[in-house]
Amino acid sequence: MFGFSARSITNVLFWVTRKKWLILSFLLSISFFYVPSPEGLTPEGHRTLIIVSVALILIISESIPLPAVAILILIMEVILGVDTADGVGYRVARQRSVCVGIASRPENGFEAPLL
Repeated sequence: MFGFSARSITNVLFWVTRKKWLILSFLLSISFFYVPSPEGLTPEGHRTLIIVSVALILIISESIPLPAVAILILIMEVILGVDTADGVGYRVARQRSVCVGIASRPENGFEAPLL
């Protein structure tokens, strides 16, 4: 009809059934974005709730790997305007140095210079 083979249609339908929660989470986030935010909630807070709901759906459904969900959260923060790219990068770098700093305390039996 449109030049699609039965195999290509089967492959597309298989992919959609495997990734239905991924598709549903993105459609849900788009619909939540256009819902007005509740009174007393800042626009950044509303967008953060969107990110949390998408992350929870993706983590629970396991439609994509967890490291991909973590990267998606960072990307969505920048795209939705919750934080700037520099702010997200600073928080990620700071979190790593805090983790290294905690592990390298002398009372933990290991002393190494902080990054």
